[in-house]
Amino acid sequence: AAYSHEFAIPNAQQGQLCANCHGSGVNGYGLQTEVQGLLSTINTAILSDASNVINNSTPIVYAGLQPLTLPVTVTGISGYGTANVSLTDSGSHTLSIAIDQITTTTGKVFPIDGSNITSTVVVKSLWNYSLVNTEGSNGIHNPTYELTILNNTLTCLNNPASGICQ
Repeated sequence: AAYSHEFAIPNAQQGQLCANCHGSGVNGYGLQTEVQGLLSTINTAILSDASNVINNSTPIVYAGLQPLTLPVTVTGISGYGTANVSLTDSGSHTLSIAIDQITTTTGKVFPIDGSNITSTVVVKSLWNYSLVNTEGSNGIHNPTYELTILNNTLTCLNNPASGICQ
């Protein structure tokens, strides 16, 4: 499958097969390292921002029948299509929940209606993170698109009012 772009190149052949079409020295490792670095940075920013939004919203989040005790730390993110977060509260209770199910008595903590720019940015960033992270090629499949998504997401997380948040 040297010319099919199926992106299942055996490790021993990666350098040579990439170079066949893209030139000597092109193996994709640098691109993959860049994408992995951006994903890691974005992951850290999302975990921090999501924790701050939850703790500033006094959410009622149920783990079984018990509400989580603030402060809550978002310890992980996962999912594709629906963003799930893993939460740990001050009593060491953990919960994995879809981010749109975290609520207060007045509504969702993470609405995508622009009423809370930081929560909107978190949801959009989670979507972008999940899109690239679950795709699996670490940028090889569509490098320009994936790097654009990740760099725009990082800009948005660092400056929610930038207008680049999509």
